[in-house]
Amino acid sequence: MSTSDSVALNTGDVGEEAGAENQVLAQETDTIDDRTCAEKKDEETSYQVPSNLNLTEHYNAVMSHHAKLQSLAGKDPKFKETLELGIKHCDDAIRMVDELRVFSDNEHFSEHSTTSLRYLTVFGYRADFEAMKYPEVDDPDRDEKRLGHLSSTLTLFKDFLERCATLGLCSRKKLQPYLELRPNTRPSRDVKVEQMKEQMRLEAALRTLDEQVRAMSLRGNTAGADDGDDVTREHTIKRLEVWVSKACGQLMTLTAERDMLAMMRGAHRDTAARPVADARSGIRGAPGGEQSDRRRPPRDPSNPPPKPFVITKDMVKEMQRTGQNINRADFTLINRGYGPIGAPTMSLEEYADKEIAEAMQRSAAQAQNDAKQDSDSDNDDVADAATYRARAMDEEMDNIRRGDGNRYNMG
Repeated sequence: MSTSDSVALNTGDVGEEAGAENQVLAQETDTIDDRTCAEKKDEETSYQVPSNLNLTEHYNAVMSHHAKLQSLAGKDPKFKETLELGIKHCDDAIRMVDELRVFSDNEHFSEHSTTSLRYLTVFGYRADFEAMKYPEVDDPDRDEKRLGHLSSTLTLFKDFLERCATLGLCSRKKLQPYLELRPNTRPSRDVKVEQMKEQMRLEAALRTLDEQVRAMSLRGNTAGADDGDDVTREHTIKRLEVWVSKACGQLMTLTAERDMLAMMRGAHRDTAARPVADARSGIRGAPGGEQSDRRRPPRDPSNPPPKPFVITKDMVKEMQRTGQNINRADFTLINRGYGPIGAPTMSLEEYADKEIAEAMQRSAAQAQNDAKQDSDSDNDDVADAATYRARAMDEEMDNIRRGDGNRYNMG
């Protein structure tokens, strides 16, 4: 970055950048200039952003709106307002970064100051804001609009990763699987697990640095300016690494959502076009015709399906009046994948006789068992043998501890 660009970058940060690297980023979100307070009401109602804000003020507003969105539900009336304002602040910040040429292709992130590096996260915030845009539930073009938002989000996340890889914040080889995701392709399970573990590790490290920066700000950085600058720079770089990991995970998730929506749109389009095609070709399912039969395999004319044998109430009444039974020869043995389905094996009278016989057998067996128990209780020898057996068992349990004789201590 040239000297003139550095001068242009710092024109909007006079009086603030000297201590920016030693302040907590969370406190920076509340340092929007007083001149915006008078326009706050108009800004929230008309989604207009003041044109006289500098790059630092846009950055602080972006972080403030993003933090506010995390605590709002999607149906909250303020959600859409906050989202639109965050997007406008992001667009203005990105425009300033590009106009000032803050980042170039032949630079390394070590050549940039901490203040300029933090502006790189604006590109990640912009992609995340775009991913939060959902059409209304009753919108007839909901799927099509959501597909447009998903395509824009994927493009923004890829642009953010490309910028980070160009500055050397991450390996381009590591990002290649995510940047080259194709429709209807899924990364392996190992890739997903590794990405989730890395993101959790980076977020834990970022929380630790957040506490250090917060504590350092509360005590006024008594440890020294150099130590404070190092901690703040490490905090900024770690935040960028978290955003890189988050962008990789979002690319996988949003690509899957896009493919699913595209598949659903194709299915709906085929369903809507099917009646017209059926009407032209004369296939069943056309308007005014019979029910559609597209999913069934073509039938062989030489092998017609068997005619069903239906027993109606009139047939049952006629058989009761005449005393006739169903001829088992009228049934044809059919196999439809669930085993043979054929003629009944017995009549209702035969089934009733069988059930009565089995019930009588069970009753007789139960009576015989009860009689045996009564005879045993009346027999003194049997009762004494049972008593002696119980006493011997009690003595054995008293004298032998549990586990004795168990050489391998198996329990």
